[in-house]
Amino acid sequence: PPRTPSATGSCSWSAGTGRRGFQDWFIQFFQSVGLENAETEMKHRYEQALREGHTVLAVLTPSEERKDRAAQILKECGGRYINFFGRLNVERITR
Repeated sequence: PPRTPSATGSCSWSAGTGRRGFQDWFIQFFQSVGLENAETEMKHRYEQALREGHTVLAVLTPSEERKDRAAQILKECGGRYINFFGRLNVERITR
């Protein structure tokens, strides 16, 4: 499946987690008691960027080479907080 790097430069994020069932409940529960994971931390960062008038951009990249090229282009264009969302991991490329 395609992979997605994203850069915050930002929009509005829905209150939902994007998950269903137990995963949604689990994430919502921990958010409600003030505990965060990497996913909710990124969600908050993107929400803040959108509030500040920035842009959040996602780029689908089908290969490692395309991921590297997309990250390079985003950096050259002033992208910040560039992350790679793999199937089972999140890689922080730059802050």
